[in-house]
Amino acid sequence: MGRGLALLRQGACTEAIESFVEARKIAPDDPRIDYFLGETYRISGEHARAVACFEQAQARGIDAPELLLRRGLAHSALGDDGAAERCYRAALAQRPAYPEVLANLANVLERRGLRDEAIRVYERALAQDPSFLPALTNVGLLYFKAGRWEEAASSLEQAAHGNPADGVVAEKLAIALGEAGRIDEAIARYEAILHSDENNVVAKLNVGNLLFNVGRPAAALVHFAALADRFPNSAVFELHRGIALYALVRPTAAELSLRRARELAPDCTATRKIGLDRVLGRISFYAGVNRLLSGDLAAGWQGYEHRWAAKEPRPREIDALQAPAWDGKHAPERRVLIFREQGLGDEIMFASIFDDVIARSGQCVIQCSHRLGRIFARSFPRAEICPAQETHDEWVRLSRRVSRDDRYVFAGSLPNLLRRSHAAFPRRRAYLSPDPHGTESWRARLAELGDGLRVGFSWQGGTLTNGSRYRSIPLDDLLPLFTSDGIVPISVQYTECTAELARVESEHGVTIHHWPEAMRDFDQTIDLVAALDLVISVQTTVVHAAGALGVDTLALLPRSETSWKWFGHGDECAWYPSVTLMHQRERGDWQPVIERATRKLRARVAAVRDRR
Repeated sequence: MGRGLALLRQGACTEAIESFVEARKIAPDDPRIDYFLGETYRISGEHARAVACFEQAQARGIDAPELLLRRGLAHSALGDDGAAERCYRAALAQRPAYPEVLANLANVLERRGLRDEAIRVYERALAQDPSFLPALTNVGLLYFKAGRWEEAASSLEQAAHGNPADGVVAEKLAIALGEAGRIDEAIARYEAILHSDENNVVAKLNVGNLLFNVGRPAAALVHFAALADRFPNSAVFELHRGIALYALVRPTAAELSLRRARELAPDCTATRKIGLDRVLGRISFYAGVNRLLSGDLAAGWQGYEHRWAAKEPRPREIDALQAPAWDGKHAPERRVLIFREQGLGDEIMFASIFDDVIARSGQCVIQCSHRLGRIFARSFPRAEICPAQETHDEWVRLSRRVSRDDRYVFAGSLPNLLRRSHAAFPRRRAYLSPDPHGTESWRARLAELGDGLRVGFSWQGGTLTNGSRYRSIPLDDLLPLFTSDGIVPISVQYTECTAELARVESEHGVTIHHWPEAMRDFDQTIDLVAALDLVISVQTTVVHAAGALGVDTLALLPRSETSWKWFGHGDECAWYPSVTLMHQRERGDWQPVIERATRKLRARVAAVRDRR
């Protein structure tokens, strides 16, 4: 046995196995030989034999945590995570503070889809050994997947220090720092990556994307233009120059750049690495939204159909469906299922087309966010409403309901079928129905605040990486609106703002009434908005909700790529006739927009007074 151990330490596994087999002949009842033979088989990749030896060692009296760990590893290698988990938990029952076992148990939990539990187990491992590199790396990647950016950055920073050569950790750390708002640190990390690998296309793209996502498209354009000029045959860099031009609302230049990217794509090395179909799909998507920005709906919606290439891929369960997609035609004998996608505001916007689907189908099933379940049920009583969380299990459950005779459509595909021109938009004032009792209750509550126009305000929208910096307006800049005579200002801001409102009241003597509980419960939000006389809001879900309810609304909009939803820079809103669009003329300059909204508000107050 001693010779076998020496050979094993030298890495001579074949010879070690031979020695242990000979030792077993001499001492057939010695469980240590079974244990070491099992470990040698495991290291050699013969996991089934390893399990058999470990089981025999256990049967002969060795049941130590070290054996249970190694047996668990062998089970995992054979794909039997259930047996592996039992081994790890048995080991922890004997030795709760065993970081390596905890880390491997967390690996099993992660593979089973139990991400939150896996994170907790990794955290237990790190509580025992804060420098345990495998746990630091894996928990950092799980924090990353969960969008817990600060925690991801902290763990991955330590993991990168422990293993500077790990390219995946370096890339994810840079992304996490950017998502956490630590922009300069993120750029420094990308520069370090490029210093060691100057041809790292992903890092080059991510620097520009970071600038783009934090609301610095001009800087992103400079970055991508320099890359595109340096690598004139790169479709990928030309594509991103086009995206930056589109974000800066330069549609003609963006179209030229995207067209050039399409020409370069088939022969581009980077395109082949990413995938030609994916790159062409992204080009088509951005060419489409760029056309929508110019008011060309037919070409724009056709390009928008490629959104899956530009964003997260659509759920895999949909690709496995036996039913064909709905083509927009009358199908009175068919059941049509509408699948949800994107954010709450987009769901509300696309819901404006649901009545058309209901009228064209024999039965309509609408999947929606659980937050929209009750209002959709009231608003579309002829359809079956399926409120859902955006989870794998929900997609599996819904996809199992689809038969070969059914048809399906994603909500974002409805405009390409049914809204390909401005004339296709109905001029109805509202299509969502609030709870009448809830709305009356809010009207009574608002009446207690005194006379005046009940005006709802929302001034902050988006997140750091989807436009918050350029979509939001500092609260103090809206004082001309809040202090207008003849109004009762109401907050319909859904982010935490209690301290901010208290400061404004203290410094300026302006009371903006706010009910946080109403903004946490979307049904109450809907009822409150429906009880208002007017809404003045930056681009948030509140604009979509108010428009769908038919509440008069002044939408304060940035000069940005999000303008595609409004088809350019006119005042009228095709989706919501009750909404007036007020666009920035220059990016970042809110003053003219606020002045115009103030004039509109004062005119509305004067008109109400005149009617009295």
